[in-house]
Amino acid sequence: MKTKLLLLAFTGFVSVRCSESKIDNAAPQDMSHSDKLNNPTMIEMNVAKENTIKNMQEAYKGEITAIAKYTAFSKKAEQEGYPQNSLVI
Repeated sequence: MKTKLLLLAFTGFVSVRCSESKIDNAAPQDMSHSDKLNNPTMIEMNVAKENTIKNMQEAYKGEITAIAKYTAFSKKAEQEGYPQNSLVI
C-alpha cells in the first residue's frame, strides 16, 4: 500500500505526478480505529493530497511575496543613502 507522490514547483505552478499501488476504496467496517488510520481509503488519500498541494502553493506564494518585499526594502534603503542597511535586508 505504498503511494509515491512527486511535486514540482515552478513559479507558482505545482505539477503533481502520482503513482499508486492497489488501494481499497473503502475500509472494512470490522477494522479498529488504529487499523483505519494505517489503511486510509482512496477518498481520504485524495483529500490529503489536495490539502498538501494547496498548502504547498500557499507556502510558495508567501515565500515569493516575502522575497519581493525584502528586495523592495533593500532598494529603498540604498536610494535613501543607507547602503549598509540594504546589504542586511
